[in-house]
Amino acid sequence: WSSDVCSSDLGGDEFAAIINGVPERQVEAIGQTLVNAVRSVELQARGRTFTVGVSIGATVIDEGDGVDIDALLRRADAACYAAKHANGSRIVISERTVTRVAE
Repeated sequence: WSSDVCSSDLGGDEFAAIINGVPERQVEAIGQTLVNAVRSVELQARGRTFTVGVSIGATVIDEGDGVDIDALLRRADAACYAAKHANGSRIVISERTVTRVAE
């Protein structure tokens, strides 16, 4: 994708990424690509194989939204918890007051 990307570690196992200039349908595709890439990782330890999963919460900002960064992070965080509660390894996109699960 051709856009500006900014990422940050929010603490623990939570990270934030701001992807500028990407339409919503591409956000879902990018998220699913990340889910698939992480899911394909296999870790070997003490003769056992472990797989890794990822839950992604995303929110879309429309120009002129006027939403502050704290509100955006709360929307994305709520979407992430929705992904976790839906058994993880997926992206959930939150749009203002509606949360949609993408599988």
